[in-house]
Amino acid sequence: MSVAKATPRNQIPANFTKESRAVEDLITAFEEEPAPNVDHQLTAMQGQGARWERYLWSVVAQGDASRRLGATRLLARIATWQSLPVLEELANDPATRMTAVLAIARLGSARNAAQLASIEPAGELRQALLRTLLERHDEESVALYLNFINGQEFRGDALVALDAASDPPIDLLLRFLDSPQKWIRLAAARSLARLPNPEIAERLSGAMLNGYGRQEALLALLLSSSDQAERILAQARQDLYLVASVHAAEQELRSLTVLERR
Repeated sequence: MSVAKATPRNQIPANFTKESRAVEDLITAFEEEPAPNVDHQLTAMQGQGARWERYLWSVVAQGDASRRLGATRLLARIATWQSLPVLEELANDPATRMTAVLAIARLGSARNAAQLASIEPAGELRQALLRTLLERHDEESVALYLNFINGQEFRGDALVALDAASDPPIDLLLRFLDSPQKWIRLAAARSLARLPNPEIAERLSGAMLNGYGRQEALLALLLSSSDQAERILAQARQDLYLVASVHAAEQELRSLTVLERR
């Protein structure tokens, strides 16, 4: 579907001067970088999103560069599957590519988002796509994210995405420490070690003491740069019950480091 042909003029709302004013204000707001918090205004549009999607198609087809960008950003927030062809065309324009691709990822499955991340050449957009996996807060999405942590090619981007996540899926990452698959446990440990939240070190300590995922919990503590992690490890090294496990985790970490340098 061509953006230029997306919206016949008779699909633009007839009561333009009244109802479209709020939409036009949102377009103007989304022209700013970064865009302001407009969640309240977007909530007020609920139930009318599909109607205004068609209006936004006309704006991205006919507006100037700034207005087109604002309309694309707004469309990305309210889009349904009917906007997918328009978003795919907008993804071919460097000015709107990042916004459009992230909207496509939001509309699709977690597996589709992971696929987009794996083929995306631009690091910033790849990191943003990986962040969408974390923001879904479900096991499938986090497991797909851990695939990127597992391999060295994309690990740096995956960790940057984790740094930028406003609400990282801590509970799911902790649960993956007890996965039957070694690589998943290790990837979860690397991810948890990256997070600065002091509570995480305490929860890793609980996992270590309770026995589930103990080795990976220790690896996460060893990889962590937090003071809490160092304190917990110092206590574990003085504990006759835990000292052997700490030494085993230290040996595993050295082995992993050697392997990854080859």
